Amino acid sequence: MLKLISKIFFITLCLFALPAQAAEYIEHFQSDIRVNPDGSLDIIEEITVHHEGNYIRRGIYRDLSTAKGESYQIISVERNNKPEPWFTEKNGRYLRLNTGNDDFLPAPATSTFTINYIMYDALRPIKGEDNNELYLNITGKWAFPIRKTTVTVSYPEGTEIVRQYAYQTGKSPLNMTPNTPFEFSVLHPQEEVTIAQAFKKGTVNIAIPAFWRWTILAFAAMLIYYLVAWYFFGKDPEPRAIVPDWDIPKDISPLQCAYIMKNGKTPTNSLFLHILGLIYQKAVSVREVQKGQFAKAKGFEINTLQTADKSNPEVRLFAANYPKYLTVYDSEPDEDLAHYASKLTKKTEKYLEQKYYRKRNFITLLGSFFVPLVWFFYTPDLCFFLCLNLLLIYFANKNYMSIIIIWLNLLPLTLFPAINYFPMSLLVLPYVCLILVFKYLMFQPTVIGQRQKEKIAGIKMFLETITGNQIISKDTQTQTDATGMPMENRLTPADMEALFPYAVALGLEKAWERKFKTMFGTEVWQKISSSHIYHTNNFVTNFNHCCTKATHIPAPQSSGHGSFGGGFSGGGFGGGGGGGR
Repeated sequence: MLKLISKIFFITLCLFALPAQAAEYIEHFQSDIRVNPDGSLDIIEEITVHHEGNYIRRGIYRDLSTAKGESYQIISVERNNKPEPWFTEKNGRYLRLNTGNDDFLPAPATSTFTINYIMYDALRPIKGEDNNELYLNITGKWAFPIRKTTVTVSYPEGTEIVRQYAYQTGKSPLNMTPNTPFEFSVLHPQEEVTIAQAFKKGTVNIAIPAFWRWTILAFAAMLIYYLVAWYFFGKDPEPRAIVPDWDIPKDISPLQCAYIMKNGKTPTNSLFLHILGLIYQKAVSVREVQKGQFAKAKGFEINTLQTADKSNPEVRLFAANYPKYLTVYDSEPDEDLAHYASKLTKKTEKYLEQKYYRKRNFITLLGSFFVPLVWFFYTPDLCFFLCLNLLLIYFANKNYMSIIIIWLNLLPLTLFPAINYFPMSLLVLPYVCLILVFKYLMFQPTVIGQRQKEKIAGIKMFLETITGNQIISKDTQTQTDATGMPMENRLTPADMEALFPYAVALGLEKAWERKFKTMFGTEVWQKISSSHIYHTNNFVTNFNHCCTKATHIPAPQSSGHGSFGGGFSGGGFGGGGGGGR
């Protein structure tokens, strides 16, 4: 019985001892860092690894962080003081250095890998101080324990170290001694070591990071491209002097009038202006109606007239959708009417953009490639963001689309660690603003559009500034009446009536009423307003309210590493880590 217990104990002891014998670990991680006068770092890492052929079979890999624009030049890789094959590959925000080839390492064994490389753009000035800093993650995170870590940092002669600390995962910061090797205790898997050193400026020059240099160059090239493109394609036609005008625009509707004066932006009361224009074209008639027995809803019934001129595109659109009549109430939204208003807006914009405005979105699209292309060169992770951003810039027509474009440009600052650094974020907003400003400048009126805009501006001036019936003659040789008005160009009440929908489109219906009373007297005004409800402010207000209420569909409701003592920036370089392959 005693022998049986002894055998069981021995077997159990062997089973527990097996994992310890087969464990893989880093015996010693030694990092020698030399800061050069040009701001680069010469780094030699000696990594002594005990490998059993489990995870470390062909060699090890070392992840070098490129998250903040760092770049690397690999000088040599050795194993046990002999040259070792190696290759690099992009791994997200890291440059992965792989040692070895397809051959397996002898196991179990202990090997020392020596990696010699130069690191660029790792130093930064400390804001508010006359110091620079080296804030560097030495080891990164490894899948194996590290039994001993040694770090040595040397500077050019005469460099004054102001302060320096060492950080180990799970422990308080430790003071380091300048130019002296510093040892750390055992690091468990996924634990890491970071150092932070502040030194006086003067002996080390910090160059502009390569990412910044290329990005600024790309931004300058984009600006020059936009200026040249605007000079050749974006200039507005030569303007003419604006003079008071009372001729009715025969080839544009009140809705189109508002669109032109808003520089290509569709007015919010587009349906109201559309129907008001149809009234004065004698394409529809309107009467007030009510619905309900107790709390009566007010509204308007718009009847389609069969005598309407079907050559007008707005008349055809209304007659096709409402061949008999349309009723608009202020009590509840109407989805069908909202859909019609949306269709009307799209057709109006398409028609007017072809005739009166040019957007030239493709030219804007080409210019927007410059800076994102640099980001893509340094950070391939932004490929999806780049394509989506450029497509939205190309197809954006509305103000809210511009907001989406800005948001998408800021999105990488939070989602992509590769540019998650505050100074780089300062470049994003000027870049976006440049695209949006140029997009606005390239929205250019055609010659016909410019002349129509000037004509409408003349009508606006006529309604706003000219008092009484004194209009400057278009032909100084033409005989004028006692008020100075050319006899053949004298306005009649019917002419002023025809100007009413355009006055509403310009927001000048009250000015139009005052003008009418001044020119033809209160008696004529009362006669006209009593026979036609369309001229009264009550009609305009109520009808506009009904159209707005009916086309407004409410949106569906949904259910319900910091710095130490403020002495450093709190954002270090390096990191990454490593493992076996």
